[in-house]
Amino acid sequence: MINRYSKKVNTFINKYGDEIINKLVVIRVPIVSIFNMIIKPFNKIDYEKYFHLSLIINDKYILEKNEIINLGWFNKIIINNDGSKSPPDYSKIQHYNINPNIIPNISIKNLLYNTQKYMGSSYFTYGGLNNNCQDFILSILKSNNIIDNNLFNFIKQDVKYIKANWPTLKNIMNFSTNTAAIVSTYI
Repeated sequence: MINRYSKKVNTFINKYGDEIINKLVVIRVPIVSIFNMIIKPFNKIDYEKYFHLSLIINDKYILEKNEIINLGWFNKIIINNDGSKSPPDYSKIQHYNINPNIIPNISIKNLLYNTQKYMGSSYFTYGGLNNNCQDFILSILKSNNIIDNNLFNFIKQDVKYIKANWPTLKNIMNFSTNTAAIVSTYI
């Protein structure tokens, strides 16, 4: 398989990748801070109803896809845009505990391998409206047979309105995330 993980993620996988997964929680956080920069000028979009999704593994690791795939220790401190640190506003964070009975006996490394095999060439790429964090989380769960209708509905967000009414927004979002991916990968 292709390995285009950042050095940080590769180091993490080498150290903790063989750990067996016994608990998974999908979390979603409103993406107001991200959309403030990109979408706020298009103020007809109710951007506060959109979320960034992540997967918490064994109550200690976080797996997510922003401009690149991130995997590391789950930090309960949020780093703000100005670099300051603050505790997250837990009233805005939503979570879905995945039934432990449907989690297969699988390691973190195998979870990632199955997902990459399932997603193919779109595994390492990102698009704000296509192939985003929700598509990534859904692919993880589908490729490892850890999905049910309630979980699917919790994850999947409707971005049809944005796609239909703001076609240039997709280009703006893709440009900004592609640029960020290049910077993140090489730093």
